[in-house]
Amino acid sequence: MLKFLIRYLIVSLIFLSLNIDYTALANNPDSLVLSAIKDSLTFQPSKIAIEPIYALPDLDYTKAMNMGAIRSGVNRFVIFYNQDGVQRFIEADYLVRIWLNVYVAKVPLKAGSVINVNDNVVMDERELSTLPKDFAIENNINGSIINANLTAGQVIRLSLISKRIDVRLGQRVMVIGKVGNATFSLPAVALNSGSIGDDIKVRCITNNKVFTGKIISSSEVQTGG
Repeated sequence: MLKFLIRYLIVSLIFLSLNIDYTALANNPDSLVLSAIKDSLTFQPSKIAIEPIYALPDLDYTKAMNMGAIRSGVNRFVIFYNQDGVQRFIEADYLVRIWLNVYVAKVPLKAGSVINVNDNVVMDERELSTLPKDFAIENNINGSIINANLTAGQVIRLSLISKRIDVRLGQRVMVIGKVGNATFSLPAVALNSGSIGDDIKVRCITNNKVFTGKIISSSEVQTGG
């Protein structure tokens, strides 16, 4: 009986300790500000660091909202708290630093080089405030042409690359698709240029019907369900 009582007391103390930690975390203004930042970003950062500009009073905080678009540097937040059964708020400034994984040159590259991700171009973590506005982050730059000489470690900028063209305007292609359980393959002419993954329009040679489809190779466009 004594052993059971001791075990019960130990479990209760552990639960109480965990509950106190959880409550402290939930009411911590830094954690609330961090959540507000993550919710407002339209991209996935690799790392975020925040630091309050001045110390905040010990209050029953409930929620934080950012004032304007999040940027690297000082950002202002409205932080709500409960006091005497009434919800109130204070404004607080936080220094925000954001890191992203972006494409950089793995080795020196000459103008005219073709991007081969993981070979001559890799992803590296950089702080957002140090990046040019047109940095490349999307995963469809493989095969693009570099228009300027780049040094090793230099960030790949969209203004410095030309998108690879797999299908050109006026090119003969095959339109493949499916209607119900039946598949079809028709000769067509491309009405737009694009690269693999792009949607373009094509005109069927046999009946002049115009299709919109996705480029799946340098000679095929897929359409239909």
